[in-house]
Amino acid sequence: GYLQKMHLMLSVSSVIRCHVARK
Repeated sequence: GYLQKMHLMLSVSSVIRCHVARK
């Protein structure tokens, strides 16, 4: 449901942040 979608978006954001921070 909604919580799963929000959690997925949060994990995706975290991964993107990690990649951006590495550069």
